[in-house]
Amino acid sequence: MSECGCSLVHLSNLHDWKTVDPMQSTSFMAQISQVDVIMYINQYHMANLNEDSTFEDVAQYLPHVFDKIKANLEYYLTELEDK
Repeated sequence: MSECGCSLVHLSNLHDWKTVDPMQSTSFMAQISQVDVIMYINQYHMANLNEDSTFEDVAQYLPHVFDKIKANLEYYLTELEDK
């Protein structure tokens, strides 16, 4: 899983996104690059996000991101079980 993919999991810690948009927050963006998040979602989830995208724009793709993470974890667990 990419660094950006792992970082997306941490979006769930930013539960107050109605008040502070994590995509515009300097504290969140200090942890990972906004451009990396946008590029990751655009590349792997066929989005059309840009640097002006808000968390609400990103949020619609998060179920797909978490489904992908889940599928990858299931795959790797199966691989481990088979060894």
